[in-house]
Amino acid sequence: MWYFERNYFLLSEMLEETQLLQNGVAGFELGACPVELSVIETTRYTSLVKIHQLFVSKTTHLPDIVFDVRVYHDANLAEVLSYQGRERIQYKYTYPNENMFVPDEKRQGNLLLHDWLSTCSRLNYKDNIIENCQQ
Repeated sequence: MWYFERNYFLLSEMLEETQLLQNGVAGFELGACPVELSVIETTRYTSLVKIHQLFVSKTTHLPDIVFDVRVYHDANLAEVLSYQGRERIQYKYTYPNENMFVPDEKRQGNLLLHDWLSTCSRLNYKDNIIENCQQ
């Protein structure tokens, strides 16, 4: 469960650097691929953030990266609600199942977010923040 806390830390830093919570929309370049961040919903203790990385050369083998992440500001946690078209992800699945989800699909989605956020930090996304990003 360490990844919920670590994702919160990395994502909070990104939200602060891009001023996403103030502006509602932000973006940066990650390599040659633009990334769009948007706040979908804000409540007293949480925010729902959409992360969308667009790949320049679209193929069926390399779809865009899309995450919907619930950020719990009071608990300092961030949880993936959906990614890559997978929604309402359960904590555990029997295997095999109708959608062929792995038994720990929710964990895998959160680990994927952690890897993606860590990669953004390593590639220093802060130097490539796009001012006045529009959806």
